Amino acid sequence: TEVLIGDVDRKPAETDVPAPLVQAMQSGKFKALTFRQSAVIVVLPGGYRERLTQADMQLVANGPGRVEVKGTGFWRGQRSKFSLSTAAPLADGTVAVKLRFEATLLDFTYDGTFDVSGRTAEHGPLTLQLKDTERLASALGTSWPIGTSLQSVLISGPLRWEAGTIAFDAAKVSIGGNQGRGT
Repeated sequence: TEVLIGDVDRKPAETDVPAPLVQAMQSGKFKALTFRQSAVIVVLPGGYRERLTQADMQLVANGPGRVEVKGTGFWRGQRSKFSLSTAAPLADGTVAVKLRFEATLLDFTYDGTFDVSGRTAEHGPLTLQLKDTERLASALGTSWPIGTSLQSVLISGPLRWEAGTIAFDAAKVSIGGNQGRGT
């Protein structure tokens, strides 16, 4: 089973979740849904797609339009754990989101809004920790100079994600134990 998150204006493909499941999820007329050994495709702003494979997760309805998701899977070959709390989309097409993602090479938490219509940007506090930049760059399919690995990078602050550009306002940055603030 593939579960597609985001890009809601896209026409469904044969590999998408069957319509009855989507209808149950959208209506909130379920107590809990369990997925085993699934692929989760997340469509990010700008059309970027990330995939979790071998995902085991449970979706729990916690009141009208509120959903909690917890699970595990593999992201780019790295074992990961995630949790998501969200509510029904607002009239402006945004959804309040609390997200925690933990993997071998990076961790992040996000508590803000996500635009499911694709018209505007995402806003909210983000904390991002890169545990080993050289291995992470390799997992992302890019190169990093050998011997220049930064074992830990931590960035936190209000995030703006618009048109494929990520910006932090008043970010706190720690690189290899050195700390600073900026935009």
